[in-house]
Amino acid sequence: MDAYLTAKREGRARPRALSRAMRRRLLDEVVVPYTEAKERDGVLDWNDIAVAARGVTDVPPWDVVIVDEAQDFSANQVRAVLAHLADSFSVTSSWTRCNGSTPGTSRGPRPASTGSPTCTR
Repeated sequence: MDAYLTAKREGRARPRALSRAMRRRLLDEVVVPYTEAKERDGVLDWNDIAVAARGVTDVPPWDVVIVDEAQDFSANQVRAVLAHLADSFSVTSSWTRCNGSTPGTSRGPRPASTGSPTCTR
């Protein structure tokens, strides 16, 4: 976890919101005790589950994924879904009124260079 303090953060438009001292305090007082408690109690949180799901290899690839509230997915949850997509796939999101969008569908094939879906309408 110490690597978090010195990690290079490129591409961020504004300066760091937390000082290095505050990041150290956050690690020492929140993250480390939380991680230790999970390990001690033998429990997983949603991030642990997403990371584990990404590494599962003994399941067939997914041809179709139906997503609801994808804007609430963490980066690791998105990575877990992407890791399991077939070479040709369809990802459908339900319509949400809160952002004024309309229902949309993304269809593969997945670009080899990025591993991200190609969106078409």
